[in-house]
Amino acid sequence: MYSAIAYGIGQVLVEIPYALVQADIYGPIVYFMLKLELDAGKFFWFLYFLYFTVLFFTYYGMVAVGLTANQQIASIVATLLYVFLNIFSGFLLPYSRIPVYWKWMYWCTLTSYTLIGSITPQFEDIHNPLQSSGVNVTGVAVDQCMDDSFGFRTSLLPLAAVMMVVFPVLAASVFICAIAKLNFQRR
Repeated sequence: MYSAIAYGIGQVLVEIPYALVQADIYGPIVYFMLKLELDAGKFFWFLYFLYFTVLFFTYYGMVAVGLTANQQIASIVATLLYVFLNIFSGFLLPYSRIPVYWKWMYWCTLTSYTLIGSITPQFEDIHNPLQSSGVNVTGVAVDQCMDDSFGFRTSLLPLAAVMMVVFPVLAASVFICAIAKLNFQRR
């Protein structure tokens, strides 16, 4: 019989190639359907952030199952975190509009780093005024609008890239510890 830690490490390692295949299939489809700029650097940034997002959510599902006694409770716990990840990601509620006492939550969510890393490289070099149907909406450039409205700055890209690795490693570590230390079996 394998130890619980070896089993947990095996579970974590087996998901790495699956997440890579998912990101490699799904990423190009989404990238080209969105008609994003045909630039290798921007494309690989997009794939990088997509891969680690898929990996984190896979590990988070494993953590939810590992920390709870059954599937129903795991679904409830996972759903609660998904609500926080969506509210504080900066998509539904931009960072500038999040109340001051909740801004720390923005920096604690992986989805905020996913948005920073997926959107910033795509629009960081567009200095043309923001337009709608060919008409200038404002005199503000696209890159400046991304910074002013959403707080997506090029200077945050290295932080986002590092945090995209930290979150899956943290989730995998919690899962391995949960598998090793928690036992919900009844005798």
